[in-house]
Amino acid sequence: MSLTPDDAYLVFDLLGDLYRLPIASGQAQRITSGMGFDSQPVVSPDGQKIAFITDRSGKDNLWIAAIDGSNPIQLSDETYASFISPAWNPDSNAVVVTRSSQDIELVQYHVDGGSGVTMAQSDDDSSNPPGVGAAFSPDGMSLYFAEELGSPTAPTDDFPTTQIVRLNLSNGARLQTTQGEGGGVRPQVSTDGSHLIYGTRYQTQTGLRIRNLETGGDRWPAYPVQRDTQESSRASSRGMLPGYSFNSGGSEVFLSTGGQFQRINVESGNTTTIPFSADIALDIGPDLTKPWRVAKRDLTATLAQSSDFSPNNEQIAASVLTRLYTLNRNESQPAALTPEDIWAFQPVYSPDGRWIAFVTWAANDGGHIW
Repeated sequence: MSLTPDDAYLVFDLLGDLYRLPIASGQAQRITSGMGFDSQPVVSPDGQKIAFITDRSGKDNLWIAAIDGSNPIQLSDETYASFISPAWNPDSNAVVVTRSSQDIELVQYHVDGGSGVTMAQSDDDSSNPPGVGAAFSPDGMSLYFAEELGSPTAPTDDFPTTQIVRLNLSNGARLQTTQGEGGGVRPQVSTDGSHLIYGTRYQTQTGLRIRNLETGGDRWPAYPVQRDTQESSRASSRGMLPGYSFNSGGSEVFLSTGGQFQRINVESGNTTTIPFSADIALDIGPDLTKPWRVAKRDLTATLAQSSDFSPNNEQIAASVLTRLYTLNRNESQPAALTPEDIWAFQPVYSPDGRWIAFVTWAANDGGHIW
């Protein structure tokens, strides 16, 4: 979910299409459609474009479009990696997104094209910083994101998973911003750059905390909200928490939680639900199942399993389509050794050649040795 810069509309995804909704409430207008699954829309700071993730090319990639959903353009061209949480730079000419494949990294794509540039940090000699849920500062000099760091005061080794980090884009310096026991996910900076809001855990539930970046004061404007996904070893396909946005004055935060949209007053914490409705029309793709006709005539088996030779090498036993068969040397027709109602496997001759041991299996009776 993303708010337009004029505070007029929310842009969100619903069942694979993008919609636009007046912030007061009302009927949501669908702005993208088709077989592709469109998700995670973010409105550009100039209000002219939308960045989103879609598989309309056959695989999830980063796309942009006009604010009304027209003129879609594919920015990335991946066949394996997945993408999470796109974010516009303040100039509205590039999008940073989390690219997740063997590694998790932040990559910036220019709207005019290119293969993307991986965001690096100066104090990392081996790899690039894994980042999820990136957000630019309004001056474009810093990038906030959630990084897998944990906490020095964490109650367990496996939680929290991530903390908020600020990356200085002029020199690559990295500064950890949160250290709380509840971790930190999905940072978002106010339009004047004075406040940072992020998700964190307290006891068993997730809430939003807001930090004054000038004084360092930190408090709860909303608790609880929708639960984050810190327990996952890797970021989920939709980010660690649903998106939220400051309004232009920084006095309210708009978020999606519990299947509804809410606006929260930053100072008082008062919450107002935004009712809405949407007409849903989904295209259904072709049926990919293919009928396969099973022949009713005699079947020629082409696979004999667990074969074993008799001690005198005059006979062979094998399991074929759940029955045991024996075949004598110089003969072409095998003989069935077990009945059709018994599933028999793994035949083995006794050393004197008088017996064959085997196992059976039945769903209601389990396995036995015979």
